[in-house]
Amino acid sequence: MYHLIVLLYISTISVGDGPCPGFFKGCCPDTRWDPNKDICIECPNGFVGENCSISCKFPYYGKKCEIVCNCNKSSCNVTHGCPTSTNENLSFPPESQGKSHTPNKIRTLLVVFGCICLVMFISIVCIILLSEYSRCPKRMRRLSSKKRRE
Repeated sequence: MYHLIVLLYISTISVGDGPCPGFFKGCCPDTRWDPNKDICIECPNGFVGENCSISCKFPYYGKKCEIVCNCNKSSCNVTHGCPTSTNENLSFPPESQGKSHTPNKIRTLLVVFGCICLVMFISIVCIILLSEYSRCPKRMRRLSSKKRRE
């Protein structure tokens, strides 16, 4: 099986198409075809989507639009982020100075997972309580019938 996968991968490289059929030259979203290298390459900073045709939406910029600009919309550059002025020369800070919004995604996933776990726990408790409640009248009936016999 492993050899088949490797063979398929090599055949896609030799043909020059990427791993995602149905897209231009088989290039997956967030990649584009490089005719000089004859392969799919990652989108440049500031662009995402099919064939890298979508620029980052404010306030995001940089690689895969995962960094948040800390300036206003008109100053935020999709590739470099916010400019910093030094002696009237504009320069762009390195991407590491921006804040990634990836932790927000992780936080959201954790909250959703926690809510799902809470709902499951409450459901299990309700099922246990309902099963105990449904058994209760049966026990009472048994006891009352025993008393009547005596």
